[in-house]
Amino acid sequence: MAKFQLEEGELEVLAEIMISKLLPHLEQLAQKRTSSKLMTVKEVASFLNVSSSWVYDQVRERKIPFVQAESWRGPRFHQATIEKWLKKATIAPL
Repeated sequence: MAKFQLEEGELEVLAEIMISKLLPHLEQLAQKRTSSKLMTVKEVASFLNVSSSWVYDQVRERKIPFVQAESWRGPRFHQATIEKWLKKATIAPL
């Protein structure tokens, strides 16, 4: 394996270049992970700062987007979908 010596300051420059190249990819990966996260009723209630019973009411009345599978106990919520739902429900000030 070849060895080489870096001049003073070259390591920092090299690190900055590597970070600038990797950062967009890491941000994209983080976005994919966040957007695909499934939340429970308790988690979405905490996220929205409401009670779990309010979330169940919204599910029962089909007012909040959710997913359901036979193997799950209770509905689940895609975080990205809930965030979009919130934006859509936001009323602009007069």
